[in-house]
Amino acid sequence: MARETDLVAQRGSRLVPRRHQIGGSELFGFFKKITSVFQSKAAAERKDNAKSLEDILYEADLGGTLSAEISKELLDHSKSDKVSSDEDMRHVLEGILSSRISEYDFEDMFDEKTVILVLGVNGSGKTTTCAKLAKYFKDKGNNPILCASDTFRAAAGEQLDIHAKRLSVRIVRNDKAGNPAAVVYDGLTALKGGEENLLIADTAGRMHTKENLLKEIGKIDRIVNASIPDKKNYRKLLVLDATTGQNAISQAENFDRIADIDALVLTKIDSGSKGGTLIRISQSIGLPVAFLCTGEGYGDIRKFNKKEYIEALLS
Repeated sequence: MARETDLVAQRGSRLVPRRHQIGGSELFGFFKKITSVFQSKAAAERKDNAKSLEDILYEADLGGTLSAEISKELLDHSKSDKVSSDEDMRHVLEGILSSRISEYDFEDMFDEKTVILVLGVNGSGKTTTCAKLAKYFKDKGNNPILCASDTFRAAAGEQLDIHAKRLSVRIVRNDKAGNPAAVVYDGLTALKGGEENLLIADTAGRMHTKENLLKEIGKIDRIVNASIPDKKNYRKLLVLDATTGQNAISQAENFDRIADIDALVLTKIDSGSKGGTLIRISQSIGLPVAFLCTGEGYGDIRKFNKKEYIEALLS
């Protein structure tokens, strides 16, 4: 029977083991593959060892550069007398991986009125993530408002409205406005004047040109900053599809340059993404991971825990 610590998600009456929350079956035996490289080859064949290690790491979607870096560090550590067992090697690898990814520590309850701006491209799961965040923080005792400021995508407001009704949370919406910043302003007004303590604002994932994207996000950012001057009460989350690999990194770099992102939300962790993607993205752009979305249900979201993630990756 699985240990309680290995059971991290519940869908209906079915508990889902943690390792299935991190990535596909490609990762099963990940650590075993690595240790076998050292066991099956003589120390004199370190070039072959390095190539084998890089291949294993690359298969976990760590990318060529990062795979080479980690492989070199592992081989350097393997020469030390302090690394004499599989357990020693596990500790070394845990340290190497841990240094390349960080977690964003979101409080569960907001004492002051707070805004979470959610950004991302269409198809990343951005709007659904807004609903999941509303569910998550409502369950923690907050009173959220959803703000449908993606006025560019057809039916985006309607989609968020359906989520709001299902979750029994308030929504601010104006499909006719055609101006995302105006809807965010309405949301801020509702937040200030109501009993709610949290505004979760969806944003447009696709504009006609990059210039428009810059202009709209910049305008929204200025409006929120003027209304919520304390930085700790204004967070910007970028939603990335974990299955898109290098494309996700490019998206993150562009959005971070535009909006100074605080943290990442990785979606579609349950649909073929490989665990190494999280490390690769976090290391490449220097942003922490706040949440993982592991399924389609409202409850299929959890805070990213670096220690648990690395333990699952090496299990």
